[in-house]
Amino acid sequence: MYRVSIVQGFRRLFQKRSLSLAYGLVCCLSLAVVPACALSLLLTLCLLMFCPAQGKGQDQAVQLNKLAVHARQSTVKAKVLGNKMTPQQANDFFDEADELIDKGLEGEARELLLAVCATKLVTARHYRLLSRTYKTEMGDTEKGRPASFYLDKAVALDPNYSEAWVEKAKLSLIDGDIDKGMKFIDRALACKPPDTDCAHVKANLLATKKQYKEALPWIEQAVKLYPDAASVYRDKGTILENLSRYDEAIAAYKKAYQIKRQDWTIFQIVRCLETQKKYAQGIEVLSLLIKDNPSDGEAFRTRARLKVKNKDLQGALRDISQTIELEPTSTSYLERAKIYKQMGDQAHADADLKKAKNISDSPF
Repeated sequence: MYRVSIVQGFRRLFQKRSLSLAYGLVCCLSLAVVPACALSLLLTLCLLMFCPAQGKGQDQAVQLNKLAVHARQSTVKAKVLGNKMTPQQANDFFDEADELIDKGLEGEARELLLAVCATKLVTARHYRLLSRTYKTEMGDTEKGRPASFYLDKAVALDPNYSEAWVEKAKLSLIDGDIDKGMKFIDRALACKPPDTDCAHVKANLLATKKQYKEALPWIEQAVKLYPDAASVYRDKGTILENLSRYDEAIAAYKKAYQIKRQDWTIFQIVRCLETQKKYAQGIEVLSLLIKDNPSDGEAFRTRARLKVKNKDLQGALRDISQTIELEPTSTSYLERAKIYKQMGDQAHADADLKKAKNISDSPF
């Protein structure tokens, strides 16, 4: 009766990312007929996954554990209350679940929201938030598409709930169903009032359809609504870049980088400079990135490419050699071989071509 499958337990543990589930799994295993070594391994893994060893990380783990424990208590309370739950209590449970999701405790949020959604106090907001606990970066990937299922329940309960229509549009965007996404976002915009995310999502849908001119006013509107969102400025930069308005695109990318320092934003700036044949400026930007992260092999590779275009073969050779030291791939050796050939050094070029072939032929 108390036997628990370790494989199934871990599967749920990783899917839900739940501290309380980890604790429950350990308790169940302690009651089951499980080898001591297996139980010890599970305990160790749980500690590694959820309890950083010291300092700030340990404090965060303690705080997360408190939130998880409180969430379990709230879930029990919600189930006991059932239809006797008050609107204020239902709203409080919503706020708690929202915080749990923000802290990465989707599993706990899901259990709490399911308890509330089983009562007559459920609202479209509860269903929409519940759908978020199933959504991943890959979209609505679980069997039965539960994220979409609960969004459908949300709009059925409140057809004027713009946020739910926006979420449906986002899922369609991830799925690549742009036409359906456009229908959903237009439905979201027709709601009174429309959700503030509408403009950003509409811009992304239009940009995905390569309708960059039509996307621009929507992304401009999104910037006004979210002036501190790096993702909005990055998307604005992409739209402007595709309209060949490179200086404006660079300005948008720089703003995004100021808000949130992400290396790939630097590469987008460099791409704009390279397209304009401003190789020296691109090299300068990459040099700053390399100074901050001297182990970035891709930055050295990109700078090497720009140095070739800027007629600095010796500098390009140094950079691509550094890339090989960091990332000895077949592609890197092929690129260096090409530089050696341009320098008239056929012997070294042939040696690198041989190394590239050996890597490509290797089964490892």
